[in-house]
Amino acid sequence: MQITGIEKQKKNSERYNIYIDGTYSFSAELEDIIKYDIKIDRNISENELSILIQKCEINKGYRYALNLLNVKDYSKKEFIDKLKQKGYSEKSIDIIINKLEEYGLIDDFKYANKYVRKKINMNKLGKLRIINELKLKGVNNNIVEKINFDEDKMLNNAYNLAIKKLKGNKNENEDLTKVARFLYYKGYTNEEIKKVLKKIDKDIEWE
Repeated sequence: MQITGIEKQKKNSERYNIYIDGTYSFSAELEDIIKYDIKIDRNISENELSILIQKCEINKGYRYALNLLNVKDYSKKEFIDKLKQKGYSEKSIDIIINKLEEYGLIDDFKYANKYVRKKINMNKLGKLRIINELKLKGVNNNIVEKINFDEDKMLNNAYNLAIKKLKGNKNENEDLTKVARFLYYKGYTNEEIKKVLKKIDKDIEWE
């Protein structure tokens, strides 16, 4: 087999289409073309072509992952799902993920701790909902169990959310039931909800 054409893509000027024996075979960036000595009239075996295609795919996937990281943080599972959606092979995905982990760009423990701080400080969510969201993102139980949740901060958040939910209404039975349901939806534990309701009942003069 022989490389018979190298053409710049119309929609992506940074990538080139590589043709083998007159037929499109794969795409590569200029860096790949130079690094792997991709040039017209080069003879190449099927095995060499297979290895070359995978190397170019891995480099493309790694750059794609770095671009994702420039926008937001991702868990390991989310990265894998993103790469699968783009059509990368399982072998390429494994290599890309291992490289990201090696450089500390994927770290589910750091990701989870940062996620927890954000959800507590910005979204005022409770522990139960945060843990459930982390599990949906593929963070395993061993990591979740090591996370330090600021219990005092969450309890204070729950109290402030409850006060805001009351909005000046003081119909004890009806409003406290609504508050309890709301806090449960936000992910607070039954014990936390009981403490908040007890404090509210102490702080507010009901009509």
